Amino acid sequence: MNILIREANIKDYDDSCEIYNELDEYHRDNHPELFNKIKGKPRTKEYISKLINNKNNGLFVAEVDSKIVGFQNVI
Repeated sequence: MNILIREANIKDYDDSCEIYNELDEYHRDNHPELFNKIKGKPRTKEYISKLINNKNNGLFVAEVDSKIVGFQNVI
């Protein structure tokens, strides 16, 4: 398996939202008193765009077979 690590771009938005959904679901399952399910996408396109364009940190994605499987916001 080849894993490609690269800087994120706004085209990664939908795949990133899938990962945020999994992460948010984990938090809801373990702390339902703190986390509620929201309607729509788990993060806005503006939020992801701000992470990508922030000059003080970097947003990187991990890709396997052209599919985003993870990401890391490096501060």
